[in-house]
Amino acid sequence: MVSLSLRERVGVRASSATVHRVWHRVAGALKGPPLLELYCDGSADAHVAKPGGWAFLVVRYDEVLVSKTGRSASTTSLVMELEAARAALNEVIKRGWHLKHTIELISDSSIALDIAAGRFLPKRHVELARKLRATAATARAQTRWVRAHSGHRWNEAVDALAHQAKVRRRLRGSTPSRPDHQ
Repeated sequence: MVSLSLRERVGVRASSATVHRVWHRVAGALKGPPLLELYCDGSADAHVAKPGGWAFLVVRYDEVLVSKTGRSASTTSLVMELEAARAALNEVIKRGWHLKHTIELISDSSIALDIAAGRFLPKRHVELARKLRATAATARAQTRWVRAHSGHRWNEAVDALAHQAKVRRRLRGSTPSRPDHQ
């Protein structure tokens, strides 16, 4: 009997993201709680103390359950990445989903993921980093890095939302890290 890999079962042309989603559906159906994927991203101008935005998507079985954005008038890219991750995790905890699901925090920021997983503590923004780590621990979140601008469907979507949140600030004005809702 020949054993086929999951990629071969799904189809030779299936992307790694498709294989990942199918794997979690199959694995989730066999055992354990369903997977919630939290895609998060931050966006800020290249210079310090410029406008920025953040966004997150909560996805289950390839369906968006929650989408939120926020912005700040004066920030950095790292702060927006951390705010996005923390906001996503807080949303899951607020709804109690962390009790019934496996939580996977997904970002193109390896620094934000390392902070959430407790593998790194930056010299700046220490308080925000500690809050993110505590929130990730409460949610029992796993982390997964995705390459930025590589065509990953949900990462591209959250990147666009974060950029839109940053740009909206220029049009309407803002208060620091004010969340926009769905």
